[in-house]
Parts: sequence; C-alpha cells; structure tokens
Amino acid sequence: MSTDGDPPDVAWRTSEKIRTAYRNSIVYSLSSLISYINTYGDDNLVVVFLGDHQPSPIIVGDQASHDVPITIVAKDPKVLDRISGWGWQSGLRPDPKAPVWPMNAFRDKFLTAYA
Repeated sequence: MSTDGDPPDVAWRTSEKIRTAYRNSIVYSLSSLISYINTYGDDNLVVVFLGDHQPSPIIVGDQASHDVPITIVAKDPKVLDRISGWGWQSGLRPDPKAPVWPMNAFRDKFLTAYA
C-alpha cells in the first residue's frame, strides 16, 4: 500500500485538499503512462488514452461539461496522418476550441480511420 499523500480522512477535510489530491492522482496517472511509453514503446506502439468521466462537482463545480480528453500517441507519423482531418493538435492538453464528439462518434471515426 502506498503511503504517498494524505490519508483519506485528511484529504477529504477541505475542497482544496480534495482538488489537490485529485490533481496529484491525474499527474501520477499520466506520468506513469508516459514513463511506460518511454520505457517500452517501440516504432509500432500506438496508445489511445482518455478519461472515463468528469470528476465530482466538488472538483470542477456544478456547471462542468461531461467532455473528456482523448489522446492518441504514436511514433509513426502515418498513424496520426490518418486522423489529420479531425482538427486535433499536438500535445496532451486539448485546445479550448478542440472538437467535441460523443463517445459513439469517436468510436465510429476511430474505427473508420483504422479499420
């Protein structure tokens, strides 16, 4: 069991502590994924990662959308060329003007691009 960070009874005392713990969990998750890609990725590696839901309103407020970012990582530029018309940009942080689609639309676009 990890001893990093505050125990739950401390982390959940204030909304600021909750937001900090949530932010730290995202940093940890992305750092672990990036470390894996850097360590084990080869020329054929393609990774698609995305959020599965928005955080609790205590983290993002009551008016936050349910949109989650999707990232495709590939060393071979041909992989990303297949989705060049999607209007995405490089990097892990989506532009505020990035396209937004329901998951079923992403699924259909993804399968069409790579089938």
